Amino acid sequence: MTKQSLTDFLTGKLVYPIEGMEKFPLGKFSELMEQFGTTDFEKVVQMPQYERIITEGMILGYAERRVYNGVEFGYHWGIDVMCESYTKVYAADDGVIIKVNSVNDLSEKFTEQNFGNYMIVLNKHEGQDVFTLYGHLGYIHSFTKKQQIGKGDFVGLVGESFTVENGGWPSHVHVQMGLSMQGLNPYGGLELEELTLDLEKVFRLG
Repeated sequence: MTKQSLTDFLTGKLVYPIEGMEKFPLGKFSELMEQFGTTDFEKVVQMPQYERIITEGMILGYAERRVYNGVEFGYHWGIDVMCESYTKVYAADDGVIIKVNSVNDLSEKFTEQNFGNYMIVLNKHEGQDVFTLYGHLGYIHSFTKKQQIGKGDFVGLVGESFTVENGGWPSHVHVQMGLSMQGLNPYGGLELEELTLDLEKVFRLG
């Protein structure tokens, strides 16, 4: 299947992976950072408007260019669902778990700004592999590799800001769907566009 035909096929068929996200507005990272006046997240989280966004929820979208503290990260190929810590996370689709990463197992390898606790699920639609990544989980259910997971099954909870479990970021969940493992790279150039699904369209956001 082509990226477009697969997007059309999946649109409206998946479960919203974060509790309440169907009500969250779609925002733009560049506009949000202009509003804050900084991309230093340790300063951002101290601002009253940040607390409002986290309480009400917001989704930062697909294929946005991201700059953090003056460093160019490239295009962002997933969606970031900003919400309160301990919000429930669910499986958007059926599939087989191919990777579960717990910082309890990798604490010595922890570096700032990674996915922290995360899970990758593989499914096939019309013969096409689809890999789904759920990143920045504070708590992750006790899954094992090769275990089946059902659409809507409980995955875990959103992590607290700047914790090892969260990966060192403000409270949010990164969700990404790729047509290969390379398509799960959260940042990169436009060459990744054909390897990733536009989740704004798949989940009918905005």
